[in-house]
Amino acid sequence: MAGVVLGAWYMLWFAQRFLFGAAKAPHRPILDLNLREKAILVSIVAAVFALGLFPDEPMRKTEFAARQYQQLVASHRVGPAMTSAELRSTPTGLGPQSETRSKGRP
Repeated sequence: MAGVVLGAWYMLWFAQRFLFGAAKAPHRPILDLNLREKAILVSIVAAVFALGLFPDEPMRKTEFAARQYQQLVASHRVGPAMTSAELRSTPTGLGPQSETRSKGRP
């Protein structure tokens, strides 16, 4: 894990130097941001880290929509689409109705 992070950091550092040249201004604290803007920046960075470290809950919330879209795409390839009531009646959205449709039977 550490190797991946260090490798990505080195590649970004190298790309920055290669594309933009050496840093022309020394690193200084961000002076042009007021307290409100810093709070917004910190909250966005915290949200990015939280989603990266704990992706299960957001993924669980989007699972039904992803399965519904998957069913929609699959049904366009083999036959008519299932209604939303049919999708809700099966726990995963891939119930016996979709198995019979994928075999070519109505």
